[in-house]
Amino acid sequence: MEKIEIEVPGVIVPANFQMDPATDDLIRSNSLLEGMVVLIEDISRESPLQHELDPEHECDQHKCVRLLRESRWCRVSSIVRRNGLISFIGVYADGTKRSRTYNQSYCWFVKKDEN
Repeated sequence: MEKIEIEVPGVIVPANFQMDPATDDLIRSNSLLEGMVVLIEDISRESPLQHELDPEHECDQHKCVRLLRESRWCRVSSIVRRNGLISFIGVYADGTKRSRTYNQSYCWFVKKDEN
């Protein structure tokens, strides 16, 4: 039987996100695995109220990049652990990819596998 991957939600998550224990879990970085769909715990996410996704939108480059990298769910790919850091490529619902590097003390929301 072929394993069905969890779909990556395509929404921008508000800074006050509350996990749903029925569909989400909270884990430490050392538990991250290839293929997991994750969202960093809210300690470093920007508020989506500061951003608009229309093509005419001009915004602060730092906040917009950070918002699009850290306030969306992504699939973990190409994990590397070294010197207390974890790095991976985040693959987002729209197919874009961004490199992610964090201290291994960070926690992550992860979508539960419903299979």
